Amino acid sequence: RVSVSSKAALVQPSKIHVRCGESYTVRDLVRALLISSANDAAICLAEGVSGSEWQFARLMNVKARALGCRRSNFTNASGLPDANQYTTATDMYRILKAAYKYPFIRECLSSRYATIHRPSGKEIRLRNHNRLLFGYPIKVHGKTGFTRAARHCFVAVGQLGNRKIYMVLLKSNGKWDDIRKLINYGVSFMPNAQRTSSKIATNRKILPRAKVIKLQRA
Repeated sequence: RVSVSSKAALVQPSKIHVRCGESYTVRDLVRALLISSANDAAICLAEGVSGSEWQFARLMNVKARALGCRRSNFTNASGLPDANQYTTATDMYRILKAAYKYPFIRECLSSRYATIHRPSGKEIRLRNHNRLLFGYPIKVHGKTGFTRAARHCFVAVGQLGNRKIYMVLLKSNGKWDDIRKLINYGVSFMPNAQRTSSKIATNRKILPRAKVIKLQRA
């Protein structure tokens, strides 16, 4: 279990509003981080592992280098803006590909909802920020992010049959439209998939949403 510090409790949103002095399991904090983008959970985990967020960022950089990331530098655990923190689409792809090998991370990224509990027993309900988990015909498991400086960001793995598409979107002003374009572009390279992709795009424009979802499920 990891204890909540005052720094974690007071961090900027988004967060699940943990309280100073409470304690949570690592698994619950990872769920909150990956499903609900909880910055307070990120700091709790960092301090639990390394004693401080700064020290944890050093470990992040060591791990990133080991994965082949050469143009990234991390200074905090949450992704909140910092002048010395930066990355590239290629490096984010490398990190996503490594993370997606872990079953628990895949489970979190594919969960539409989850529930964790405060030490008092009160429920904290988590809802995934990934809209594509709700009614989209292709499995897209990923992690959203947003700050005013970075705009809308999204890293994701799309699954169509046995084929995976890795996608990284940075500095977008129209995240969901952009990510659908990336998916359509990616599946167009798969055998017999381009026609299916075109039908999905056409039907979405001319049919009621309920009808589209019914057809997609069929």
